[in-house]
Amino acid sequence: MKTILLFILLFCSSYGYSQQDTIQKRQRSVGCAGSFFKPNGYNKIYNECGELWQDGIFKESKLYDGKVYIYDRDCILYKVKIFKEGLYHSDELPNPAN
Repeated sequence: MKTILLFILLFCSSYGYSQQDTIQKRQRSVGCAGSFFKPNGYNKIYNECGELWQDGIFKESKLYDGKVYIYDRDCILYKVKIFKEGLYHSDELPNPAN
C-alpha cells in the first residue's frame, strides 16, 4: 500500500510540467559557464556532469537556433538535436572517438 501511495505522489507531482518548465529549472540549477543565462541571446549551458547541454541562440528563454546535446546515464554523448527557428529540425550522431 505504501508503494502505491508513493508512486501516486511521485507521478502526480511531476505530471503537468512541460518540457520548457524542466529546461528552465535545469538552466537555473546548472548554469552557464561563468555567466548568467541570457533569455535573449547566445548561451552555452552545461549539465550536472559538466558537459555541454545546450549551445545556441535563445529567444524568450527558448532555444531558437542551436543544438541540444543528449547524454546517457554515464554522461557519454549519444545524440545531438538540432533546432532551427525555434523548432526541432533533425538529429546528428556524435563523431566516434578515434
